Amino acid sequence: MGPVHLLEPHTIVWPNNVDQKCCADENSQELLERPSSAIDMSVTSRMPPLIIAGPKKSPQPIPAECKDDAYWERRKRNNESAKRSRELRRIKEQQTTLRVLYLEQENLQLRTELTMLRSEVDKLRQLLFSSKHS
Repeated sequence: MGPVHLLEPHTIVWPNNVDQKCCADENSQELLERPSSAIDMSVTSRMPPLIIAGPKKSPQPIPAECKDDAYWERRKRNNESAKRSRELRRIKEQQTTLRVLYLEQENLQLRTELTMLRSEVDKLRQLLFSSKHS
């Protein structure tokens, strides 16, 4: 699939196998409403369309008269949810860092073991070769 470009908010980008010339005939409205009829479904069954979100709207300030108890309750729940989300992300990042350190250490040990085993194989080959030719 080719490069993806930012389009209108929530634009569906279909794969490259859409028949471009089919949209110019009298059925073009039907094809625009049901683009799946212009697509080779054997390919798209494996590849769903991409949904590309547009740019975020800038938050609009809420007037003070609209800030009732329900508003403050929603804000409180949202703030708690954001705090939990940040904490979980921090914990996950720490776990990933620890896993990386562990795997780097294991990799070093395995490389050392591999070097020792290769050295042992070379010694055994030399021993075998010298015993065959003596």
